[in-house]
Amino acid sequence: MSTYVISDVHSHKENLDRFLRTTTAEDTIYCLGDTIDKGEAGFQVFLSMKEDPRITFLMGNHELMMYLFLEAEKMLRARPGNLRVLDYYYSKRDHWQYYNYGYDTYNDFMTLSRDKREEVFEYFREMPVQLNVEVNGRTFLLVHSKPYGDYDIDVCFTDVEEDIDHYVWDRAKYCHVEGKIVITGHNVVSSITREGRVIETDGEWYDIDCGLAANDAYSRLAALKLDDLTVEYY
Repeated sequence: MSTYVISDVHSHKENLDRFLRTTTAEDTIYCLGDTIDKGEAGFQVFLSMKEDPRITFLMGNHELMMYLFLEAEKMLRARPGNLRVLDYYYSKRDHWQYYNYGYDTYNDFMTLSRDKREEVFEYFREMPVQLNVEVNGRTFLLVHSKPYGDYDIDVCFTDVEEDIDHYVWDRAKYCHVEGKIVITGHNVVSSITREGRVIETDGEWYDIDCGLAANDAYSRLAALKLDDLTVEYY
């Protein structure tokens, strides 16, 4: 039984499938968010991972953008003539679908039944955003972009709604939390170093976003095995 962390799959089913074929039914997998958008598989990668009992999701900025747009849709249905609500709706739509490539994800999402869409919306609301995980005597702090708040407390989205941007949007060049090994995604490794490999700093911080969002020849999925801190690429 092994424990893995992946991040920023961005709807790339082929890369994810190659990784999953190396795992067993007894393994544990944490995904640090940004499973949706930019890739070719629409919303299907998220749905398949959501149904896998081995996988625990953390919220990324792309899941947050989708949630905020779906929330704005609900507000607009409740108050269709309110110009302030309409302006809010368009701002959330444009931010996610046009500026951050959420259009295909949304179209795929809308093929689901109304009940299934509501289930996904509630699932987003309860997503963890920062978790402590113990493996082989080490404590790992998992978060999409950068640790924030009380590092000893596991928090979900509804606990920290007002501060959520810190967990999913902040950019980290280096992270240090006393007594913990920090693991993040979000910060594409090529933006920090020219090598497209997981960044590790003094055993204190691992950045595992290896650029699937870019959809180029150097894009790949990194899987960090917490048991021995080895990395495989897919």
